[in-house]
Amino acid sequence: MNERIEINPNVHLGKPVIAEARLPVIDILKLVKEGYSFNNIIKDFYAVLKKEDFQACIEFVNKGFN
Repeated sequence: MNERIEINPNVHLGKPVIAEARLPVIDILKLVKEGYSFNNIIKDFYAVLKKEDFQACIEFVNKGFN
């Protein structure tokens, strides 16, 4: 698994999160599904995200959450 994605039973009930920011991967992916661009997600929702975090979310879901 990418080091930017963490699954810890003590964080967000074990749901995958961006490790440093503790933001649920699913929240970011929902915004992508709604049509928000990476730049808009950073500007309007999560200024703490880095391009690498966004890429890690996409890779994570493409690998089937494994």
